[in-house]
Amino acid sequence: MSELSLIIPAFNGARFLVEAIDGARSQSRPPDEIIVVDDGSTDDTPGVAATLEGAITYIRRDRNGGPSAARNLGLARAGGALIAFMDVDDRIRPGRLAIQEQLLVETGSDAVWGRLQMDHLKGGVWSGVIDDPAFMPSVPSMMFTASCLARVGGFDESLRSGEDLDLLRRMQAMGMRIERHEDIVIDYLRHGSNMTEDPAVLRAGVFAAVRRAISERRGTP
Repeated sequence: MSELSLIIPAFNGARFLVEAIDGARSQSRPPDEIIVVDDGSTDDTPGVAATLEGAITYIRRDRNGGPSAARNLGLARAGGALIAFMDVDDRIRPGRLAIQEQLLVETGSDAVWGRLQMDHLKGGVWSGVIDDPAFMPSVPSMMFTASCLARVGGFDESLRSGEDLDLLRRMQAMGMRIERHEDIVIDYLRHGSNMTEDPAVLRAGVFAAVRRAISERRGTP
């Protein structure tokens, strides 16, 4: 069995960090290493990280660089041949890592991609999962071989959103194989502080990724 690294970017995620780590450790196939990348948090994320027991690699950036920069920093430290991601405010579904590792091995794919479901915080109470499970270009619902991420050059740090779409586009352009599966692997928590709650940031990243894809198809810079 190949070693598996789980990378968790965290920006102001103090209230979610313990639950994220507990969810990862309770997997039927737990990760061989967990890397938390604190992306310049201004809350008590460092303090919470200091209380975590067991083997956790904690890396702190002095200033916020966005999810791509945090993931790339985690990748630089990861030792596993397989790489999974989750955001600090995601809830990992039981069995997720075992399912995706088995599928990677059985299919010989470069990456596998599961489904995510959304849970909304309203009035301080989680409403329960109310959105239909969806296939979205979402890195936290994927597992990769480390070699494919090295070949594709990791994440584009100029993109603060749309980096999922950009990464998949570059992987496909290089002929890499991405296998989808029907299992729900992540609950994506919507709590009002998500980066995707800012329409301007979301649009800018997605439009940049789309413009780049069109330019490359046309052979223009």
